Amino acid sequence: MQTKTKPTLDLLTEDLISISEAAKEIPTQPHISTVWRWTQRPVRGAKLETIKIGHATLTSRQAITRFIQATNKKDARQ
Repeated sequence: MQTKTKPTLDLLTEDLISISEAAKEIPTQPHISTVWRWTQRPVRGAKLETIKIGHATLTSRQAITRFIQATNKKDARQ
């Protein structure tokens, strides 16, 4: 059985932002609880990537882009 490798955040090359900042940067400006949910439960098979540093949970602008692209790909196939 072949396993899929999941993309991960690259601390050295990606622009890390907090979940609350991410909610403000997404064009539709979803509620922060919606963005948190995207990190916990898959949406059309994709989760928003995060990394935990100390007590802070962070994502990146690039991870948001990957998440939006992945969820939109699923729509295009239907």
